[in-house]
Amino acid sequence: MTFLAPHGTREPARVKFVRKCLQNWPLPRGKGILLKAFRPLLRARSFVFELEPGIVVPGELDDYMFLHFFVHGMRLDSSFALARGLTRPGDTVLDVGANLGFWLMGVARIAGAEATVHAFEPLPLNVDRLGRHLRMNGLEWVKCHACAVGAEVGEATFRPPMGCNSGVGSLSVTAERGDLTVRVTTLDRFCSEHELNRVDLLKVDVEGAELLVVKGAEALLNSARAPVVMFEVGDELAARFGNTSADVKKAFAERGYLVYRFRRGRLILVDTREAHPSSEDLFALRPSHFDERPALGRFRGRIPGTRANARAVHRRSRGPSGGPSLLRRSL
Repeated sequence: MTFLAPHGTREPARVKFVRKCLQNWPLPRGKGILLKAFRPLLRARSFVFELEPGIVVPGELDDYMFLHFFVHGMRLDSSFALARGLTRPGDTVLDVGANLGFWLMGVARIAGAEATVHAFEPLPLNVDRLGRHLRMNGLEWVKCHACAVGAEVGEATFRPPMGCNSGVGSLSVTAERGDLTVRVTTLDRFCSEHELNRVDLLKVDVEGAELLVVKGAEALLNSARAPVVMFEVGDELAARFGNTSADVKKAFAERGYLVYRFRRGRLILVDTREAHPSSEDLFALRPSHFDERPALGRFRGRIPGTRANARAVHRRSRGPSGGPSLLRRSL
């Protein structure tokens, strides 16, 4: 079956064949050799490929982000699948660090045109490409904001990505030649200005500046209708801003959340002290989210942090002195 995007953009049959061969390659090694052999088929002319059902993107395989999804699909990104399962029609969604929309577009398509979806991306080139991707997929109603999100409203230094990976630009605490000055807002200011009385799903991927985003979202994350949060964490990235991955997780705990990773269909509680030498996507959830979200309902009672297991978490989370730890207070 030939894929047809909403606006008539087709994935060529030869491209689909190559993509399927790569994504279904059964061995742990060998995809690089296979891709090299298929290169002549991909260089003939420009093309688009299916990112996920209903979503296409240009075949700009010189960019690592495009190449990653062309070769692997969504298989290495199980957190993306859970985020889509957590999305409901009509939800209010905020994507902080939207990049080129790889996470955003699938979520927006599920939420639907009646939803409220805002994307934040400070790099002008990425904003242009993101807008192009949204138009290709009939998602023009998603609102894009050319700014960063942080702890305070103002301006900041932004370091564009170097080389061929459009996904690694970030705010910077030092200024160097080639850096940009970008506008910064906070989530609390943004929600107030746009009269958002709720946010259902928040994604934060800002290359180490996650703690700044959390600090600028006090009202949002402490509200009775605080959102489900998917966020990236990594020790090396966090160190750029003088903090650690533990600081980020503790910040969520202080605001009533527990942190989980999603692996092989399971939610696993993450200790706030755990190191993250490699970056990974985690979820910050409140016990109430397990009652409100059908996709989380199947986990209720099976993992610590849900209402059915709250007492067990309380017992395990007592500090060495016998007093309540930060994890216990977060419940």
